[in-house]
Amino acid sequence: MLWKNTFQSALKQLKLPVEEELNLLIAWLGPASSIQVKRIYAANINNPHAALNRVWDRLNERYGSSAQIETLLLQKLKSFPAFTKGEYEKLWDYADLLEELEAAKGNPDLPGLACLDQYLTQQEIIDKLPFSLKEVWGREVFSYKETHQRKYPPFTHLVKFLLRSAREKNDLQTGFPLLYQSNKKDKKHFIETKSKPQVTVRKTETKVKSVEHHTKTSAGVICPVHQIAHDLNNCKEFRSKPYEERLTFARDQRLCFKCGTFRNHIAKECRRKVKCQECFSEKHCSALHRETTPHQKGKNSEKSECILVETPQPKEIKIATSTCTALCGEAGKERTCHPICLVDVYPENSPDQVKRMYVALDSQSDTSLATPEFFNIFQIQSKEVEYVMTTCGGDQVMVGRVASGFILRTIDGMKQFRLPTFIECQNIPKDERQIPTREIAMSHAHLRSMAHKLPRFDPGAKILLLIGIDCPDLFSVKKQIKGRPGAPIAQELEIGWTILGPVCLNRKRLPSHARTFCTGFMPSGRLLL
Repeated sequence: MLWKNTFQSALKQLKLPVEEELNLLIAWLGPASSIQVKRIYAANINNPHAALNRVWDRLNERYGSSAQIETLLLQKLKSFPAFTKGEYEKLWDYADLLEELEAAKGNPDLPGLACLDQYLTQQEIIDKLPFSLKEVWGREVFSYKETHQRKYPPFTHLVKFLLRSAREKNDLQTGFPLLYQSNKKDKKHFIETKSKPQVTVRKTETKVKSVEHHTKTSAGVICPVHQIAHDLNNCKEFRSKPYEERLTFARDQRLCFKCGTFRNHIAKECRRKVKCQECFSEKHCSALHRETTPHQKGKNSEKSECILVETPQPKEIKIATSTCTALCGEAGKERTCHPICLVDVYPENSPDQVKRMYVALDSQSDTSLATPEFFNIFQIQSKEVEYVMTTCGGDQVMVGRVASGFILRTIDGMKQFRLPTFIECQNIPKDERQIPTREIAMSHAHLRSMAHKLPRFDPGAKILLLIGIDCPDLFSVKKQIKGRPGAPIAQELEIGWTILGPVCLNRKRLPSHARTFCTGFMPSGRLLL
């Protein structure tokens, strides 16, 4: 458009005939467009005025449509390189480009440039700026919203901000240009490896073992304590007594010290195969297990791992052995990390309503889910839909609300993703022990290099979303760190670093809770979760 206006203004002053104007167009246009002018001129050789009008119509149609001009201007903005530290001379070029966009935005024939007033478009512009200017713009936005009823600044305000920044950073009297030039000449790059504090952990492991069940109780075998038909190994009262008292009772009742049940033989003659479920010894049963403490263990402690026996429970016995209680926390449960990341989520039309939360990624689910708390936080009132949830336990018909139009932003504010439609579900796994933390990474040698890249655990944030494969961009793996076989894996995803796999230090625990979650669609088209 600028070239057309300049060309026509020059011709008006020269007052050239139409034939000369056509020849000048052929001479100064590009190869593709000049060929079209030649063809139109040749088809209308006897009517040059009609040829000139058709030429301008063709050029406007091919190269001057509003959609093409809008696309070209926005592409120029997108392709502008990001700033590096000290490159403030480029601010003039950036500000000039934004001024050009501002002028074009005022043209009623270019309605598509109205997107420049939107938050997401302006955020792409700000992302290219140095970090110092991003901070200044953040304060500028907050100040503007405070005085304009929490409305986001228009594009004109951003252009003025960049012009003022360009003048400030390139003004010789401020001293900034000389400072940047001095830094470029004398700057030396040193890569300093910061020493990380050494972490010492006294490892303890929690094992979950179901109460020992020998073969079916033989006819006539009764508990010598209660005189009823159950195995002595399953007698809670007997197992809770001190070892010396249990040993004295077994001697008085003339019980076998190996199997603890039959009275017609002694331990060295016992042919029954037994295994203590606490120390795995084959020389005595669980009922006659002897507890040991750390100071009682000597050089032969390798044969017995048990150091503490907790109060027996009706269905299971929890024993702590020397592994990773400090890391795994709750006794008796193995800790496993899943791809869960800390992010910011907000409605597309209300970027000021930002909520920080954890999101879980599940590639086996082809529908994304949200908890009822998510719907309550954003006050979402929508029509409920019926769907079928399918797990290993079978199918279950459920009802939930539907939400859409949300944006996910990384906690550093560098990346944003449009989220798919969510369906309300109360059964989303919300175990905070599955969230990767810096402490877990520091406990594994091959993950220590990325521990600082994990955000600190936020106790105020909850797992509110489960994102399925209907948002595939979030599952892209940019980098991966692996250790020995079976060790946890660290992955850098589009929304940050995460850790996958069991993180117990010696992997001797038994899983106490199996979790599986898969979503899909039924053949009839009905939603299936």
